[in-house]
Amino acid sequence: YLTSALAGPVEGDRAGIERGRSLYSGMSDQSRMELLEQEIATLHLALEQKGMNTKMTKDVFGRTFAVPVDDEHKATLLFPVMFNNTFPYIIPNVAQPHMRAFWAATFGFFSTFFSVFAPAALMPTLKKDKSDGGLDLTPQDIADSGALAVSFTIIMRILAGPLCDKFGARWTFFGLLWIGIPGIVLLAFAEGATELKAARAIIGLSLASFVTCQVWCSQMFAKSIVGTANATAGGWGNLGGGVTQLVMPLIYEGILQSQDQDVDKSWRLCMIVPAALHVISSLCVISGQDLPDGNYRELEKSGAKNKTSGCKTAMIGFSNINAWILFIGYAFCFGVELTMNNKGVLYFYKYYGVPQRMAGIYGSIFGLMNIFARSWGGILSDTMNAKYGMRGRIWAMWVIQALEGLMCIILGLISISKPSPTRMYKDQASLGPWTGGFSGGLTDVSWTKAKGAGDCSVLESFLAGNTVDWAGEGLAPYTCAPANDGDGMWGQFNSTLAPSGYPYTYGLGGPDGYPYTYTITAQKGAWVPPCGFDSIKTNYGNTKDYDEIGGGYFDTNTNEQVPGIGGVWLNYGTAQVAKVVLPTVEPFIMVGDYGYRPEGDECVANTDGLLGTALTVMVFFSIFVQMSEGLHFGIVPYVSRPALGVVSGMVGAGGNLGAVIGTRGIIAPDVDVDAGFVILGAVIMATSVLFFGIYFPEHGGMLFKKGALGSYDPQLYKPDDADRGSDQMDYSAAAPAQKTNRAVEADM
Repeated sequence: YLTSALAGPVEGDRAGIERGRSLYSGMSDQSRMELLEQEIATLHLALEQKGMNTKMTKDVFGRTFAVPVDDEHKATLLFPVMFNNTFPYIIPNVAQPHMRAFWAATFGFFSTFFSVFAPAALMPTLKKDKSDGGLDLTPQDIADSGALAVSFTIIMRILAGPLCDKFGARWTFFGLLWIGIPGIVLLAFAEGATELKAARAIIGLSLASFVTCQVWCSQMFAKSIVGTANATAGGWGNLGGGVTQLVMPLIYEGILQSQDQDVDKSWRLCMIVPAALHVISSLCVISGQDLPDGNYRELEKSGAKNKTSGCKTAMIGFSNINAWILFIGYAFCFGVELTMNNKGVLYFYKYYGVPQRMAGIYGSIFGLMNIFARSWGGILSDTMNAKYGMRGRIWAMWVIQALEGLMCIILGLISISKPSPTRMYKDQASLGPWTGGFSGGLTDVSWTKAKGAGDCSVLESFLAGNTVDWAGEGLAPYTCAPANDGDGMWGQFNSTLAPSGYPYTYGLGGPDGYPYTYTITAQKGAWVPPCGFDSIKTNYGNTKDYDEIGGGYFDTNTNEQVPGIGGVWLNYGTAQVAKVVLPTVEPFIMVGDYGYRPEGDECVANTDGLLGTALTVMVFFSIFVQMSEGLHFGIVPYVSRPALGVVSGMVGAGGNLGAVIGTRGIIAPDVDVDAGFVILGAVIMATSVLFFGIYFPEHGGMLFKKGALGSYDPQLYKPDDADRGSDQMDYSAAAPAQKTNRAVEADM
């Protein structure tokens, strides 16, 4: 009423306005002044919530901030000022310094995540034989390269923390982005597993940019919203892992078509994309500002900022017990996400028999939840802090991480009782090349199945009367069954159509809607383990190799003859051997074990509804993983203000250590993936109990209120009073006459 009365008669509640005027006129001058001050403060608050710096707060050099800030000049808002307030309202607000730092940190971290897991997104292609355009990788090579991509980052993340405290997050960020570029170049020219491992290790160093991302945002945003800011920047950065799983297979397919199905050349050209992202994002990062009030050098010259001692800062950070507990906790949330980024695409590709494009889409689901899930964790952390203080932040972190572990266990239990490519008996020659057994992971259930006889005498008779250069075509090693470290079978392809002029089919017992099942033989890529799958080249549309096999097929859906060039061998090693054009226009097809067994004994890929169930559980699993990550970094800024960078680096390094444990230990190459999920989930839940040991003397812990533990202090090496954080300014010490050229220009 008072504000309305002072503004004069307006449309609205005129009776209320009159009551306000009457109340105001009956007050003393002092009361009127106090009430006016309250009204002005309320008005400031309302406008600040819309993103306006109505108090015109300036930095130490006289530059006005673009967003509302607190007493430490840290931004008090994020979402209301995230985008420009003009149509179409989706253009990022990159005003210096707060929002420029937020978007640069997000984009920079996104770029490194994209590049680190780009090889994983293309692994179904990279693992192929060199003759098929790949690098001839073994399962051990794949696991080693994934572990190296995240293990070298452990040391770099620990180093990145002190570097941020000493030189600033901006310059450290810039350097990390450029460290990864030589690795991307090496990957593009790799000739085998050795170069791949070295390349992924080098690219992985840039993943330490997570530390710079979180330190920079912690220095720019107030503690009331630092959980949300850190979680959003980190989450949208992590999104790069999901985006690369989604788009790299599509980029590869587009380049493949433009390069006449040249597999080797196409995947190498794909590496241009992550390299370009590193260069562009590094320029965005360097255009930012170290701290709200300016860059390190100018603030130190002005006297507002102390120069820090790297060794002392490291001692403070490494001697904090809370930091080490968060280190372990983060190993089993962010580390789990990195593990899934390494394992996800191949898991769906091998277990569920989906093409690389679809495996990339399914694998990307885990990372794509970062669009919102990590921010949810940060928002939950800040909300619990507002209601219950630090104890609320810790309780929320424990609950969410325990739910994460539960979802991981359920994901494994979905398929653990089914036969899968990794659960068939290996090295059992007595069973013959066409017979496989099954060991049910955590159960004692077993299956056996027989395949059609691979009669070598029939094959030898066929070869004796044929003039084809079998060895020259690379067929000799794969006559009856290729050399293999375990039982295997020739892969099958299901279709509704028969090839033109070919009288034989493997059988009419395919799944509903796919009555023809073809056995693809004499191509190494078609030799799969029972319940396994792989992709092979059909040579359809191949004009490069000038294959003599031509022909096509009649499409009954369109009533048109579809031409074809190239072909594959069917039923090689039997009397029905032939090389024909398959009824498909796809240059690559999935082949595998489409055989059906008694109900309950089907392969993972052939069990109705199992894929949908797994995807649903994985969505919830991913949400809890990323919420837990956001909750961790809602607590990190409180652990040690003088050693913010060191603690951020420690906790971040824990995530990469968890990835190494998950990739090489818990879900190792010789471990069933779903059985590994069950074990990993149990470890997540067990380690989350450590959160009960987090305690802040000034805030308390999960079970104890502040001060309840007497003199106990998790900070073992005590900082001096003069030890200020790299983002703590002494405004009274700043030389008032020192203004940068930018400030002078702004005043003009």
